[in-house]
Parts: sequence; C-alpha cells; structure tokens
Amino acid sequence: MLVVAGGLWQAIDTQRTALATLLAGLTAAQWAHRSLCAGWTVRDVTGHLLLPAHPAEMLWLARHAASCLDDAIRRSGIRLAGRYDTTELTAAIGGLCGTRRRFPYATARSALVDVVVHSLDIGVPLNRPVAPPPEVTAIAATEVGKHLPGLWPRPSRTLRATDVEWQQGEGPLLQAPIADLLLILTGRVTP
Repeated sequence: MLVVAGGLWQAIDTQRTALATLLAGLTAAQWAHRSLCAGWTVRDVTGHLLLPAHPAEMLWLARHAASCLDDAIRRSGIRLAGRYDTTELTAAIGGLCGTRRRFPYATARSALVDVVVHSLDIGVPLNRPVAPPPEVTAIAATEVGKHLPGLWPRPSRTLRATDVEWQQGEGPLLQAPIADLLLILTGRVTP
C-alpha cells in the first residue's frame, strides 16, 4: 500500500492549496469553461468541492439524490457556486485547508479522490493541470479502482503507470502517467 509523507490530510491540503492558486489566476471565460465533468463548468466543479463545508447542502443533496444522484450532485455544485463570486470561491477552496470535514461515510482516501480528480477536471481543459505528486495520484487511482468501482466503468485493460510503481486491471497493457490513468479510471477519457 502506498503511503504519503505527512499523511493523507496533508496531501489533501496541499492539493487544495494548489487548486486555489490555479483558481486565483482564472479569467471570467476560464471560470465558464467546460470541465472534464460532462455538463459542468470550472465554476460548477469548484462549487461541488465546497460541499463538505456546507452541511445543509449535504442534506439537500440527500433529499434529491434518489431520482438521479449524478444530476443532484451537479445541481448541488451549481447551487454552491452561485453563492460566491469567483474571488470568494477561490478563498473558500483555500479555506478548506485544515478542515477534516467530508461527505457522510466518506474516508480521507475518498476526500483525496475528490480533490485530485476534480483538480484535473478543472486544470486539464484549461491546459493548466494541477496534479499532485505521482505517489499521491496513485493512492487516488487505487481508491477508485478497488474501493469505488461502482461509480465508474472498469477499463478492460491492464493500466500501468510510467511515473510511479502502480498497476491495475486485466487485459492488454496501457502505460501512461498516473494522472492520465486516473482520468481513464474515472471515465473522463477513454483509452
């Protein structure tokens, strides 16, 4: 099992800080840019990342998730993003550093998945990826592949990272940097 120096929460805080730094430099057009999440803008994804800091919004999400969880999560992100201007959104992401709040029943590893994947969702289409070190991204990829597989389709290939010791799956071999493999595992791109 991969271990991160300083622990998972330190890695989460480091990624939140990196994302806040990226967001601070965005133009209005970039905030409105499509993210890698289908149907979500950069602003919507940023709003979604604030969900753990808003218990009332988590209750709203729980009430509306029965019909379609994906749509309720997207609507919740849009609702949260609408409460802030872009400067406030940026500050709110940075303000999450040090907090250990997370979704009910979520673990530190799933919180890591959320911030790593959504940082890529924001940064990659803007040509400004903010991936954490490969060792941290590999922990997120392992969590997605082994513990959260019902959320995304499993690739029918063996995925092997070229920048960290990590491999998962069965079938023909596909080698790439771990951040690219994480995007495959979460259905953002197809191999």
